[in-house]
Amino acid sequence: MNRLKCTVTSVSNSDMLTKLDMLCDDVALTAFAIDLDSICKYDEVVVLFKESEVSIAKNFVGEISLQNRFTCKVEDIQKGDLLAQLRLSFFSHHIDSIISMKAVQNMDLQIGDNVTAFVKSTEMIVTDINDE
Repeated sequence: MNRLKCTVTSVSNSDMLTKLDMLCDDVALTAFAIDLDSICKYDEVVVLFKESEVSIAKNFVGEISLQNRFTCKVEDIQKGDLLAQLRLSFFSHHIDSIISMKAVQNMDLQIGDNVTAFVKSTEMIVTDINDE
């Protein structure tokens, strides 16, 4: 599970839905969840997301609906028969991604490559920093 400490910059509520805007260093992140009122009182939170929820693009150009974007460097690639685990770094942080070996081959991913990692706003779990 990926874990990032973030600073909450704004909170919006509509009915039972809460939108949190956050910063992790200079990376703007957004998370949507149902009834996050108990978390919204904190200035700092921890954002969690699964490795399988991190999509990768190489040489990304264009528009996409995914709001959470990390410009990363590939630090390591653990290759399996069907899947690969990528270790990515941005600023002083690391995140992991699990993608198919076919995707690794199609993008010709190599250690040292610059990539963009994406995570859907609805796939992020926000928790109190004290629960870490």
